[in-house]
Amino acid sequence: GSNRPTSLEGPPALAGDAAACLPLGVPEVDERLGGGLMLGALHEASVRGPRGEGALMAFGLAVAARAGRQLRRPVLVVQQDLAMLEAGTLYGPGLAARGLPEARLVLERVR
Repeated sequence: GSNRPTSLEGPPALAGDAAACLPLGVPEVDERLGGGLMLGALHEASVRGPRGEGALMAFGLAVAARAGRQLRRPVLVVQQDLAMLEAGTLYGPGLAARGLPEARLVLERVR
């Protein structure tokens, strides 16, 4: 049996299934990505320069919130303690306003 709450479970995304892609909502980008980011895959993003961590975190959270809504599953965020100092802490009301309510967020802070 699964330990996940049944209210958050959605149908599994299968390879080749339209549900296996997460459209980002920018037609040119989605087309270039073959419909969007592949779900169930690892993606990496980075910034140039020393001050882009906050913007990168916001982008990652926006993508994760979109995926969580599409799949009806919670979002896991793992944040290193030093990164928290550099990029800032998460603000619950702001996350909820952007589609990631606290009830759907699992936050793990690590050293």
